[in-house]
This record gives sequence, C-alpha cells and structure tokens, in this order.
Amino acid sequence: MPNRTQSLKVICQGGLNTNDNNLFLSDNFPGSATRLVNYETALSGGYRRVSGYRYYDETYTAVAPATAEGPVLGIWIFQNTTTGDTEIIAARKNQSGATYSFFKLGVSGWTAYTTGITHNTTNGGATTVTRVRAELFNFGDVNMIGFVDGVNHLVIYNGTNWYECTSANTGGSGSPGGNQLIDKPSVITSFKNHLFVSGDEDTPAVVCYCAPSDALTWTAAAGGGQIIFSDEVQAMKPFRDENFVFSKRYIKKIIPDTTAGFLLQDVTSNLGIVARDSLLEIGGNLLFLSPDGIRPIAGTDRQNDVELSLLSSSIQYTIENFITNYDMDDLVGVVIKNKTQFRYFLSGSSDATADAYGILGSSRLNNTSGQKWEFAELMGIHANCAFSGFIDGREYVLHGDYDGYVFRQEVGNTFNGTDVTAVYTTPYLDFGDTEIRKLLRTLNTFIRAEGSVSFNIAVRFDWGDEYVLNPPNFTSQTVAGPVVYGTEVSYDDGSVYGGVSRNLLRTNIQGSCFSAQFSYVTEGGAPFTIQGFVTEFSGKGRE
Repeated sequence: MPNRTQSLKVICQGGLNTNDNNLFLSDNFPGSATRLVNYETALSGGYRRVSGYRYYDETYTAVAPATAEGPVLGIWIFQNTTTGDTEIIAARKNQSGATYSFFKLGVSGWTAYTTGITHNTTNGGATTVTRVRAELFNFGDVNMIGFVDGVNHLVIYNGTNWYECTSANTGGSGSPGGNQLIDKPSVITSFKNHLFVSGDEDTPAVVCYCAPSDALTWTAAAGGGQIIFSDEVQAMKPFRDENFVFSKRYIKKIIPDTTAGFLLQDVTSNLGIVARDSLLEIGGNLLFLSPDGIRPIAGTDRQNDVELSLLSSSIQYTIENFITNYDMDDLVGVVIKNKTQFRYFLSGSSDATADAYGILGSSRLNNTSGQKWEFAELMGIHANCAFSGFIDGREYVLHGDYDGYVFRQEVGNTFNGTDVTAVYTTPYLDFGDTEIRKLLRTLNTFIRAEGSVSFNIAVRFDWGDEYVLNPPNFTSQTVAGPVVYGTEVSYDDGSVYGGVSRNLLRTNIQGSCFSAQFSYVTEGGAPFTIQGFVTEFSGKGRE
C-alpha cells in the first residue's frame, strides 16, 4: 500500500566519502558522509565530535615570549632517565640574531637550555629552519634525543649534556661525530641500535649511521658508515626489522647484513612520499602520503613482502585537492595511540586559525570486513609542529602554533576558547527506489552526549535540484550526558553530572521527495557521538 509508513535505519560508519556517486552510496554505504568536519571514529560506534584543545600550561602559554619569537619549531616530551623528570622541550627562534634555542618548561616558565652550541636559523640564505625534527632513543644506557634541522649539525641531548656532532670530529663524548657523518642533516631515525641521519642539502642522497650503540661516534673504524641512496632522501622510519627510506620517487629499505653492516634493497621505483612529515608509525604499520593518497607500509603473510595498498580511496578527490592546493612542507603529522588515530595538519603562517585545515584518519574494527580506515576533515588547529607521548602513563598530544604557543589536544570542549564547528552530511538517500516519491515524517537520531549540545539539522531533497523547495532548518536540543567519576573529564571543563547515557533526537520533518540528504551542524557544546538515525516515511506512489 503506497501510504503505509516505512522506516530506513542507518548506522553511522564508513567515514568521509567524496568519490562515489549518491546512488552507489545510498545502496552500499548509507552511513558514510559526503562531508565530515571535526569528527572522528567513535570507540562506541558512530561518529564522535572531536575534543577540544587548550594551552598546555595556562600560566606560561607561549614559549619564552620575552626572548623568543615566531612559530614553535618543535615540541617534544622527553623522559630524563638521569634525573627521573619528564621534560617538555620546545625550540623557537631567538628575538636577537639569526639563531634559535631549546627551551624547557619548568615551575618558573620556559627557560633556555645552556647547550653551548650555536643553533643558526639559516645557512646563509639557501635554507631556513622552519621545523626541527627529533628522534628519541636508548641504546641501553640512558634516554637520549637527537635533533636535526637541515642547517646545523646533529645535536644530541642525554639528559645532562648537549653534544654537537660534526664530520670533522673523531668520535666519542670528547669529540662527537666522525668521518662518516654529514653536517646538515634534516632527517633522523634510530634502527638496530644505530642512529641514522640523512637529508643534507649538499649530499641529499647520503644516509649515515653511527657506530653500534654509540650515537656520539660516526667513524668507519668504529662501525659507522654511509649508504648511498638513489635520490634525495625525504624521510626514514623502521618497520619490523627493516629501515624504510623514502624519496619523492622511490622507496627502498635498509636491512642488516652480517658482513657489510647494512644493505640497501628496492621496494618500489614508481612511488614516493610527497610530505616528509606525513610518515607516521601507527598500529604496528607505517603510513605516508604518496602522490595518489595515503598508503601503508604493512607486512603480508608472504615472507619479505610489503603491502602498499591505497587506504584513502574513499577520499581521493579530497587528497588530490589537498596536495594541489597546499604546500606539503607545511604538513605536520601526529599519532594518537590510544585511539589508533592519526592527524595531518596543513596550514601556513599566513593562514587564520579558523581556516587551518587537516585530515583525520581513524581505524574501525568491523566484524565482517576487518580493520578499515575512516577519514574526516579537521578545521581550526593551526599547528607548525606536533608530538604525542606519555606522562605518568597518560597520553599527551601537543602542538605548537605559528605564534609561539603550546597546546594540549584531546581536552575540553573548545578550541582554546573558540566554539568547535562540526558538520556531518549524509549521502542523498533514495530509500530503496529512486522513482517512488516519499513523504517524510520523522528523523530519529541516536545521540550519545557527553554534555549539553544544540543541533541544527538541514534537509535537502532530490540530489540538490535547484528547482525543488527544501524545508527550513530544524533545531534540536540534547541534554547533558553522564560523567564517569575517576576520569579527567569528570573534574574539569564544567561538565554536568548525571543525565542519560543515550539520547534520541526526534525531529518532525515535512516534505515530499525522491531522495533526501541530512546535515547535522553544531556550533560549540560538548563532544557527542551520532551513532545512527532512523527515517520514517511513506510512499506516495510512482510518478
């Protein structure tokens, strides 16, 4: 009977999909999104609006504002095994001269380390330090951290002393470096108790490694060496028992050899990396941004085989615009380990914070299809550097911006006091038949709220036909969700105690259509999860 009330149930999963047409999505992935801004894959299922960020230290918000200027060049969490302290280290340009310093956050604010080393911001005009990269490592003694920037020598800090490693030195703590070391590395990693550096603008294809378990000695006699790559090295990172080396055109891997020390092997000669800081380790795999999208370095069941399949095929158009319209040197990547999530931030110094763009990827475990990656867009995080690490067993996600401030992500409801705008737009849903006109009655949305939040819901009909009249936007309100005692959120950010664990937003809709698209827009409020929705409608017959 044509007027019998029917319902369509949609579970929110699949993430952003900007490639497939609405007919395909309606039949196969109705729970995906044609627009998904500031959402992430929810651990409880559905799409969760991301948490906020705020100053890491509310008293000392900027890195040494009286003596430093410009963006934060790097931010790190260093576990000092000598003192037992956790040190927050940041790099920022000095106001006087063309140098930068390393700063430590303490009870009296950001103070500069006495490194005894001059850290230049330029090498005379060809290269300027815009970002400092680092590697945390321990070769069996104490925790250490090595810094490279493409202008200065390799610098190593062991929790007590700072060492400048040069090719003119002879090795050891008294003369750190050696004849196998390059002098202006921009890439660093550790592998098999060796520190590896590369990316010197004068010798961009040379990969150097230190003596075994001795990051201060880089001589051939002690076991240090060089490997000549076939192109300019952009990034390096180990995966399992191999160290993968990336250029813009090739991927190779360095493997241990009992005779030669290390050997270079081919992985692929027609694929490379387009943004060096897109290389991240997550969930036991490596991810990187290639010219055609986000790809993994992942193992397969076959021995010595590597999986390079494309992960981001659902957002191919988005990735193409991403690469075309932005400077890939500005890209910053960070991993949130406890969510199996990565974030790419991509904005320049001239961009407004509200316009700062990014891409978020989350892993969802599906009972039928296994692990799948879901993507969303980010707006409002203006990062020049980022780092995630653990302090007292709790994960901290930090970023430094272009104005010298350091923030902690995954806390609060706002982006440092600015309301978070979130958008979720469904595909055009045809309810199983494109040729039958439907009369929509209700939209029941299943929400898991973490606090008070107000929704604006827009409905668009018939695949965006400009001659079709759409109903006005609907506003719905959800009450505060529960707060679990003992968690961080239960004691800050003005959380409201009590409430129900799940809320049903019932929206009465009036309209006749062949297909309908729903958009959920929120401005501010607490994070929440849209788990799914049910649309009630009746068929009006075939036209």
